[in-house]
Amino acid sequence: KDSVVHLGAVASACGKSSAWMQALGLLAEAPKKSLTPDVVLFNIVISACDRGEQWAHALRLFRQMDLRGAEPNVVTYSAMASALARGGRWDLGLSLLAEAREKHVETNIFTYNA
Repeated sequence: KDSVVHLGAVASACGKSSAWMQALGLLAEAPKKSLTPDVVLFNIVISACDRGEQWAHALRLFRQMDLRGAEPNVVTYSAMASALARGGRWDLGLSLLAEAREKHVETNIFTYNA
């Protein structure tokens, strides 16, 4: 039986093999299987989008997290900073860092080095 952990493991493998579209598909399948994606699964799929140079998909997922009950954390913000930097969207990256500060999410060296 599928679980969020199982989907995360498969999505992680997809991300590492540049199969970001499959990782997105796995996230989309979760509710159809009565599974609620958690912050870890979102982070894995956002990272897959980052590796696939799909910053717009990563940003769309990031914006869905609150609506789906997954609170972004430092890993989320770091992955988003990386995706936006890779996409040349420094403007969005800087506003995302400001948002992290407003929400009292402790960022780290990885967030700023993205």
